[in-house]
Amino acid sequence: MNKEEYKTIINLLNENKIDELRKYLDNRMNSKYVSQVQKTLLKLINSDCDRQYPSYYQRTQLHEGVKKYYRGFYTKVDNGFIICHGNGTAFQLYDRSILSSEIIDILERSYYYYFDEEERKKHSQRLINIFSDLNEKNVKKISSINENKTNVIASTSDEQKIIISTEYYKIAHKLLGEDVLEYISGNAMYFNSPNGKALVCRMNNKKVF
Repeated sequence: MNKEEYKTIINLLNENKIDELRKYLDNRMNSKYVSQVQKTLLKLINSDCDRQYPSYYQRTQLHEGVKKYYRGFYTKVDNGFIICHGNGTAFQLYDRSILSSEIIDILERSYYYYFDEEERKKHSQRLINIFSDLNEKNVKKISSINENKTNVIASTSDEQKIIISTEYYKIAHKLLGEDVLEYISGNAMYFNSPNGKALVCRMNNKKVF
């Protein structure tokens, strides 16, 4: 919180403008969440991109920069968008408006790797079905977490365990916000929040979504 934010909050409190204060705080929280999501997504997709460097003419005359092509899978869905990253990590976020134009450009260039529109549709539907089929009946809630620099060991009350990457565990929390519930679903850890869902496969698992 900076000085201006503090001053605004104090003034609203002194004037007993509770509704305005609530609205201001909601907007600030949402702004910080969106900023965090954008930074996290950009870092994530930059970690798995091909880069096309401009020629001298493109750089000096057309003022074009480096073009990035995301190697993962990206698709729009009715309720937001889905990103499938790496060998076994997928995120579904419910609000496409959080994507900056820079991120959208990089993600949509991922279509370069999926020439066949039918192939994209099938993969998209498969991911939608995977997320849709997840509910409290077919997952187990996690009761304890043991985290270190490289991995997270999650356990259920009946001692079922799963080990996932600490990096992707933290990414899931940053993308989904604070109100995240955690479960074990087969060979993956499942995250659910009002902002979306995530699946992070067990470390060293060869399954691809």
